[in-house]
Amino acid sequence: MENIKDPSIYRNPVILQSEDLTKYILETAVYPRESEPLKELRKATENHP
Repeated sequence: MENIKDPSIYRNPVILQSEDLTKYILETAVYPRESEPLKELRKATENHP
């Protein structure tokens, strides 16, 4: 979740200024719908720069 602190990666950084809000959105709306291959890829690459 380190990259959510960098507002330059978002098109409109004003919307996701809160790290807690971003984490909530990911955990409740994104990750539960994620397919198994994408989940494995995300976990395998989460520590890459």
